[in-house]
Amino acid sequence: MSTRADGGTWRQDDAAAMQERLQRWAADTLGPNTVVDGLERMPGHSGITWAFTVDDQRLVLRMPPLGARRSAATDVHRQAPLLVALAEHGVPAPTLRWSGEHGHWFGTPYLIVDRVAGASPGDVFAVGGAPAPSRAVFAEAMRVLARIHDSPPPSDWRAATPLAAVVDHWRKLLEETPEPSWIPAGAALHERLRAAVPAVGPLGLVHADFYANNWMVAGGGLVAVLDWEGAHRGDGRVDVGWIAMIYDRASWHPAQRPDIADAPDPEELVAAYGTPLDDVAWFRALAGMRLAALTAHYLRMHRSGRRPDATWEAFGESVPYILGRAVDLLG
Repeated sequence: MSTRADGGTWRQDDAAAMQERLQRWAADTLGPNTVVDGLERMPGHSGITWAFTVDDQRLVLRMPPLGARRSAATDVHRQAPLLVALAEHGVPAPTLRWSGEHGHWFGTPYLIVDRVAGASPGDVFAVGGAPAPSRAVFAEAMRVLARIHDSPPPSDWRAATPLAAVVDHWRKLLEETPEPSWIPAGAALHERLRAAVPAVGPLGLVHADFYANNWMVAGGGLVAVLDWEGAHRGDGRVDVGWIAMIYDRASWHPAQRPDIADAPDPEELVAAYGTPLDDVAWFRALAGMRLAALTAHYLRMHRSGRRPDATWEAFGESVPYILGRAVDLLG
């Protein structure tokens, strides 16, 4: 909840409050007679996303949760030059329309992009799952991922974090879990990862959450990659390891495995990337550590009431499998 200068308060998930603020933004930006229609809260487990229409333009507003510490993942305004650069390099992504570092309408940085025509394949982690995209879409997505990695990050982005420090960061976050039984397995995985840190490959743009939940598909093809909040300068194998971990059936609780049964095997995904990669198993194990740590963080926030989202309870059921699979991958 955020306090306004006039003494009022508002919630980012409150449609009436968001309608009021978007209407003020539209009047100030596009003219006093502009009308905001079709307001719709969009799904997602991080950040705040609303779709709306003005003057027959279908748009999407993205912003971080109010009060969130400003960092790479929550600083949506830093995505503005990235989206411009992606368009220049032929990477399918939403077209930037407006952005602001200090959006007084919303009380937080914001980004407004075109709403991409097409459909999301669906949340593979939702109750009951969602149909996986076709094998052709997966293969196309991996080729797009290689193109992303060849795109230079904005010049003012910070240097890549050393891989050893990345491993240490996720271990520290995992130890904040409300489920203490996860900590020994996390410590064992941390030790194995730290003992085998690979040499850093070519540094470029990393998406950091590349899998089907963040794609838009139309006409049987991939038309856009969404959700660039976590993008950073780093080793592209982070993305390859992440998508391979997501669709690795052995990483998931048996009750969740059918939800990804139609997706390619990790080895098929890695092969579709097109460029031979070293140390993929290590990056798959790193992805497991990262997802376990993120689950620990968001589960703690959920149970404390700070950011309720029962999705993380379901993720929590798989954490022991995720950590165990990661250790197995390291041999």
